[in-house]
Amino acid sequence: MSQLPTQPPCRTVVQALVISHLDYANAVLMGLPACDINKLQRVQNRAAKVILGVSKFCSSKECLKSLHWLPIEQRIEYKVISLVYKSLKGDAPYYLRDLLNEAPKPKYRLRSGNHDSKMLAVPFTRKSTFADRSFSVHGPRLWNALPENIKCLPNISLFKTKLKTYLFRKAFCC
Repeated sequence: MSQLPTQPPCRTVVQALVISHLDYANAVLMGLPACDINKLQRVQNRAAKVILGVSKFCSSKECLKSLHWLPIEQRIEYKVISLVYKSLKGDAPYYLRDLLNEAPKPKYRLRSGNHDSKMLAVPFTRKSTFADRSFSVHGPRLWNALPENIKCLPNISLFKTKLKTYLFRKAFCC
């Protein structure tokens, strides 16, 4: 194979041909078994190594970290949580807004409960099934796990910035 292009053009090509396909409709991949997510993660890892021009034996985690890319699992979470935020702010289609319900307020004030929080009701499902992967179940679970300082942000651009930082730290423990 001939010499690869330098990093900026190579990055543009890889993002256009590979990363865009990994991100396309990735919200439907939420809750997928780890064996299936790992296949997509390997593609992303290899793309990062191609961009950086490093050996295939180099640490994938370090490559993703240096490019500021979220791993596949966190990319899916990012997309779903962003859709939940837009739904709560009224910027998403009605069919998504109708899937989310606010959790009932507790009758008693508990020391452990945050009463300023906008928690979402998570519908009950019998087993770990296809229903657990639905937006109406998985979206509220992810939303309720977010820190309060991210949930209460006033606009989408600031929310996405803080969310990506939160997920990046969660993925790379920094």
